[in-house]
Amino acid sequence: MPATSIDTFAPASEITSTQKPFSKRFFDKNNAVQRGIYFKVLFGGDFDGGFIGQTVVEALTAEQMGSLDKITWTAIPPNQFPDGLDQLADAVREEKTWAAIAIHAGSTARLQASYMTPNASYDGSEAITIYGDEARNENA
Repeated sequence: MPATSIDTFAPASEITSTQKPFSKRFFDKNNAVQRGIYFKVLFGGDFDGGFIGQTVVEALTAEQMGSLDKITWTAIPPNQFPDGLDQLADAVREEKTWAAIAIHAGSTARLQASYMTPNASYDGSEAITIYGDEARNENA
């Protein structure tokens, strides 16, 4: 079996003298297949079902034509996570995806209530949770 170059995924014998090791960038067109493997990203779901959830889903799933340097998010219905946020977090921990975003149930209602009756205890950081896996092992 011939040696393989890590940065081009081609047999070393097929690498031309103009190609330098590790000279390719992650978002080069020729690396599309590898990006598809490494960017297994899902969008966890709109557990809110209100304005905040709809806005985030639309923003993340909008088509970005000709954009090779953007992560593609996939909207997954929250009913696929019957155990809620814990099950979504487990999907990230179990390496089914690199990252997930969840819009918490009731986020829009809590925001609207804080507008109607100003409330200093309202915490907007409780509306969305982002889960990420920084230490994956694709070889395990």
